[in-house]
Amino acid sequence: MNNEQLIELRPKGATSDAIAEAIARIEAVQNEAEAAIVALNEIRPKLLLTGTSKDVLKIEGDLTERRVELEQLAAMRDALLPQLEQAKDRETLAHVRSLGEQAGRQIATATQFVQDEYPALAKAIASGLQLETEAMIARQRYLTACHRAGLNPGESGLPVCPLPYRADTSSPYPITLGSVVQLPAIREHDAPRGAPAYWQPPT
Repeated sequence: MNNEQLIELRPKGATSDAIAEAIARIEAVQNEAEAAIVALNEIRPKLLLTGTSKDVLKIEGDLTERRVELEQLAAMRDALLPQLEQAKDRETLAHVRSLGEQAGRQIATATQFVQDEYPALAKAIASGLQLETEAMIARQRYLTACHRAGLNPGESGLPVCPLPYRADTSSPYPITLGSVVQLPAIREHDAPRGAPAYWQPPT
């Protein structure tokens, strides 16, 4: 093989894809060389019987050239295989490092929120939950009084006093249900009660 052919078979870059493509090109040329050797070996016995010494020397030269070509190709392929593994290792490391850096940035953003913004929000939620608890107690006290007096809310000029509800969903259920706190839904069309979030306000 001449220098131009050898250069053409080399990787076009240092990435694993580029090296893998070079190995595939080398293996394709190897297959061609092996097929040529098989064909030449089929012709050689006939030339020994019917050909001239020049013909025999020519096919011997061709066979030698092809065998040397196969040795060159095998050497190139063997040299590229560890390079391919090294490139894959580098790319895997770079990918994992990128994921780690992304996770670090997101953790930093979340940490900043928890440290800077969450305390005030948690305090506001805790105050709101206390208001709701007080409202529920007052409502229950009112309903008990109505029951004892034989009266019904909404009749005789008495107020109805419905349960506190969330403005985002008009849910008839309060935020607090026992020890479970239902935070507002993130998406507009979530079910009114949604999935309860287990949250305890700071004391």
